[in-house]
Amino acid sequence: MSLLAARSQKSVGLDQRFAGLDAARAVLLPTSMKAVLAALLLAPTLAAAGPIVYSGPPGSAPPAPIAPLAQPVSPEVPKKTVGFDRMQERVASGRGLVTSTALTVPEGKVEASFQLVVPFLGIGGLNAGITKSTEVWVDGATTFESDGEGSEEHAYGIGIKQVIVRNKNVAIALTASLRKISENSESGWKSIGAVGSLCVDDDCSVMVSGAAQRLFSHRDEYYGDGSDAMMFTFGTSIGNRTTRVLIDLVSVDEESIAFFGMRFGGTSMAFDAGIVKPLMDSEGDVPTIPWLGLTARM
Repeated sequence: MSLLAARSQKSVGLDQRFAGLDAARAVLLPTSMKAVLAALLLAPTLAAAGPIVYSGPPGSAPPAPIAPLAQPVSPEVPKKTVGFDRMQERVASGRGLVTSTALTVPEGKVEASFQLVVPFLGIGGLNAGITKSTEVWVDGATTFESDGEGSEEHAYGIGIKQVIVRNKNVAIALTASLRKISENSESGWKSIGAVGSLCVDDDCSVMVSGAAQRLFSHRDEYYGDGSDAMMFTFGTSIGNRTTRVLIDLVSVDEESIAFFGMRFGGTSMAFDAGIVKPLMDSEGDVPTIPWLGLTARM
């Protein structure tokens, strides 16, 4: 009995071992299958760098690719000009009715102007912007009434304006000019001077300018012995981009002339209308004279 009992216990022990192996296989088999399935599922992802072949029904076209969503583009906002840059966009900003400012015609642009002192005098001129800070000009003038000897007088001139200091609201320029009277090639005068301008705000709604010039008169038999003189000018321009009020004052020795007017226009053309009022001369008061002007920028 003892031998049978021993064999029975041994058989029971073997059965328990096989049962343990079966249990281990039951646990390990699903785990290994999961690993295999995971490898199979990952295989297409790992091979995505290769070409993708469409496997739809025979004869059917592959679907069109989906276009990426367009990224919204912010519109460019133009930079706002301020101070003298804003003022320089306006035609004839380099002068008031007659007085000069420290601004020049923009580089590469030309302004053609005609001014009429009704009914005595006509003045035509061309101003050209050579660089951002350099302007040259030529002009000519003629009287519409004879000088008492049955002839009209004509004059012509050339000049240059060079800006030496400029920031947003302050500018200073040097000027030089030469003028001749056509009746006598020796008659006329030269001038050198300086002009400064100030914009009181970024819109340049008010601009004031002042200048001083030394006039060197030619001495000749036709006009007699000329004399040198100082000329001072003051100008104010008030308004917006299209409409300006202009006030100019010119003083030479003890004589002064005032100009009052309006300027209408923009970036391509400007029209001036005003009056000229000599304040006092050797003969006393002088009547007010109409003034007209037209300027075009090209």
